[in-house]
Amino acid sequence: MILPASAKTVVSIGDIEASPGESITAPIMIYDVTNYGAGTINITYDPSVVHVTDVASTVDSDVVAWGADNVTGCVSISAWNITGISGNISFANVTFNAVGSPGEYSSLNIEIKTLKDISYKDIPATSVNGLFKIQVPSPTVSITTDKAIYHLGDTMIVTINLTNPLNTTQELLFVWFFGIPDEGCWEKIVDTSLTLSPDSTCIIQRRIPIGDWGRCFNAVFLVFILDPETYEIIDDDSLKWSYMTRATVWRKNRGNISANIQEEIERGVKWHYF
Repeated sequence: MILPASAKTVVSIGDIEASPGESITAPIMIYDVTNYGAGTINITYDPSVVHVTDVASTVDSDVVAWGADNVTGCVSISAWNITGISGNISFANVTFNAVGSPGEYSSLNIEIKTLKDISYKDIPATSVNGLFKIQVPSPTVSITTDKAIYHLGDTMIVTINLTNPLNTTQELLFVWFFGIPDEGCWEKIVDTSLTLSPDSTCIIQRRIPIGDWGRCFNAVFLVFILDPETYEIIDDDSLKWSYMTRATVWRKNRGNISANIQEEIERGVKWHYF
């Protein structure tokens, strides 16, 4: 869309996503404005999906009055800058609360009641509406260890946390990688199907004995859960850890050490759980 020169200023709220019950703050922006002085801007919305719970001033603009009607779905905001400001500015920060159900959405319709410069002359402007969407929750995965640095003789305790916030059973693929990035070494140690019951949390722990792995290195675990049909990544997590020798050890067959480490980790993981 090409705007006339007299309406180069744009007022926008943008698109917003929030989890069910979450509150999130977003700015009303005024783009390409010259000598902004004062204004009153209204936003209408679907009150079955979202409520406005707060409005606050910004570094560019002081809110002098606001009122939200969460029955009809409308908030009116008046603000000013008595010295004037130009460019892309934040008119007000609006806090929205997601009151609807996952997947529901509401238009955020902007009405520019007044927009004046510091001489109290009208500033022609065009509004660009936004959209508020309530996210559909999805399964999550995380990985932690009991500490960050390991030595020969230690036992690494790895905890994997899988959650299913949905009210339906979820069939997933779980993939776990081990890597030594400095050496370009990446190996897949687990690739398996998982079933998560509705509204459930699954915590799995592994105890991995730390062997004589020859020299110091920094390692990474990567875990993924994927859709078993599309192979789309639903969630992922990563964890850095280190192996430290208590004294410098030199070995002739250093090229095979990464593979040996991967084999020991994979053997420890699969022996107990997979």
